[in-house]
Amino acid sequence: MEYDKLDLIQQKAKYLLNDLREDKDGSNTLACLYILVILYVICLSILYIMKSDPGYIKFVIYLVLLLGLLIMYRIRMSEAFRDSNSLSSYTKIDPADKANYTSGLLKYLSSGYNVKIVRIKTVRLIYTILLPLLIVLIGEVWQIFFSEEYVSSGFWHHVFAFAICSPIYFFFGKDIEQRQFDKEDVDTMVRKIHL
Repeated sequence: MEYDKLDLIQQKAKYLLNDLREDKDGSNTLACLYILVILYVICLSILYIMKSDPGYIKFVIYLVLLLGLLIMYRIRMSEAFRDSNSLSSYTKIDPADKANYTSGLLKYLSSGYNVKIVRIKTVRLIYTILLPLLIVLIGEVWQIFFSEEYVSSGFWHHVFAFAICSPIYFFFGKDIEQRQFDKEDVDTMVRKIHL
């Protein structure tokens, strides 16, 4: 009876792991992040080249902010992958030892969900900060090419852009909740094995 329960849990875990590996959300999220960063850098470059007044400090701050966010993304993802890779050694456990093998598989699966959660939360933070700034930069590029006089964006332009883009923070909420629910489900199965 105990082995039947472990077999069912192991089959479900293998199905979930296969589903997690085939999930393309990570590549889609990364592609969207690349598009945002490329547009951001293009706008910064255009403004740096075309702007006539010497107020380059704002653009240096924008660039440092971008680099800081990308470094933060890299650090968070490296930590999540390192934790996940350390748990991938479950494959070295003898499958005949069903309890330990299934427990190792479930812990590895939980770490895979954690990687997805970390990625989504970090990309959400980057989008929440950079998208409003990109809108302000696009507005300034628009002024340079299609307006007779250039007016630098002020404080209220930034506040307005952040107000318009604030719903992007909630856009990622459903994905985060779903991944956290899946992770909690897997963690519950791990606890059931050890009871």
